Amino acid sequence: MKLPKIIFVMGKGGVGKTTVCALLGHTLSSNKRILLVELDGNKQHGRIFSKDTKYEHTDFNKDLSGLSITPEEAIKEYILKILRSKRLYSLLFENKIINPLLQSAPGLHEAVQLGKIYDLSISGQWDCIIVDTPSTGHGIKIIEAAHGLMRLTKVGPMYSTNKDVDEYMQENSGILIVTLLEDLPYKESLELIKALKNRWKKNIMGVVANQNFFNADDDSPIETPQKTLPQALRIYLERKRIQREYWNRLKSNLSIPILNLNIISTKPCEDWKNKGQSILQALED
Repeated sequence: MKLPKIIFVMGKGGVGKTTVCALLGHTLSSNKRILLVELDGNKQHGRIFSKDTKYEHTDFNKDLSGLSITPEEAIKEYILKILRSKRLYSLLFENKIINPLLQSAPGLHEAVQLGKIYDLSISGQWDCIIVDTPSTGHGIKIIEAAHGLMRLTKVGPMYSTNKDVDEYMQENSGILIVTLLEDLPYKESLELIKALKNRWKKNIMGVVANQNFFNADDDSPIETPQKTLPQALRIYLERKRIQREYWNRLKSNLSIPILNLNIISTKPCEDWKNKGQSILQALED
């Protein structure tokens, strides 16, 4: 599988998307220039790599950088490109009447953030941009934002700009879904894949089943733990059994790569590259 120029990491909130983004970025940066992007002003990657992130990129190591996009800064950058005057921007958009209208425009926050990702990608500064998307519903709004504004505007410069962005994303991006082997994340992942199939089916790279206790290569049955066992061991074995059950459900319901990721450190360590390489290898297969 050829590495896409942009990877959108999607899934339910709390499933570990941020750690998976950091893991992949850390692994790929051994031989590629990688940018980790967070949206809506989130700054978790900076905490993982012990650096501050902002709207301009911050270097985590020689070939790995991070950046946090806020809608407000992305809107300002977009409008300044059109107006070419900071003074005119201040007069028009930093007043009490126009600014609230601008902030509440449907789909604009998502579209300008997607446009910023597009600009970063076509700059050629990075081989791959890994985007840590918000939780499922908002994540779909992000990748569909340009297409949504195309339907809204139909003609004109904004239509043309968003058409370029949407076509670029269709041709140059991949979508990696992160889930947990539990009931709600499992169901939401299937719903997400169903929602993506209309326009993004060919972009779906696979599903990462995160934070697991079992070895996916071991098919031996996991029995319901006996009540005579210590409580901590019973809880561990029961969770392991449930995870295997949902793993089997994913395998039977999906025809895309499904990758098992055991519990890992939330900070870079020696094990990260091994885990990251196993994910990349599975995607290539």
